[in-house]
Amino acid sequence: MKKKSFLFLFKNENLKILMTYYSLLLLYYALVGSCWVQWAYLIFILWIVRLFFFLLYFFYVLLHGQSLFCDVLFFFQFLYFMVLLQLIMRYVCMDGGD
Repeated sequence: MKKKSFLFLFKNENLKILMTYYSLLLLYYALVGSCWVQWAYLIFILWIVRLFFFLLYFFYVLLHGQSLFCDVLFFFQFLYFMVLLQLIMRYVCMDGGD
């Protein structure tokens, strides 16, 4: 059985680019807003959650190879990240920044 390359994990480049862009946009709002400390903590927590999902994805691929489960897991990780960011943008700084 042929081993999978580590580069397989980076096949969904468009999703990774979109997540990076969205994260940078959130970081911009965090730095210019009046509640930047809360934003910084929430961004840190979100990246920890993303790291957990990435490690779960990585070890599943490492042990079992490519499967539909991996693509679904990556999609739900992306979806969770986007929905959580939308909720944070809506409720953390309800006073509108300044």
